[in-house]
Amino acid sequence: MQGKGCEMKSSPMVCPNCGTVLDVCAYQAMLVISCDLALFTVECPKCNTIASSIKPIPGQLQEEVHLAAREVGAGMGCE
Repeated sequence: MQGKGCEMKSSPMVCPNCGTVLDVCAYQAMLVISCDLALFTVECPKCNTIASSIKPIPGQLQEEVHLAAREVGAGMGCE
């Protein structure tokens, strides 16, 4: 489940092709690196370029990430 309109607490993710600011909450894939960082893959809605970047996990996705971690028995889900 992906949220909409995530708040940006760090520099925004930007399409490398056209410069459109990308919403990490509209991710195609998210690889959690730590309890607050993930590698997000997002498709640009303007030019359809696929971009990936390591960004902080927005607050809107924190609960989703923790629930998924608990389901698979990952370390951060066992707090």
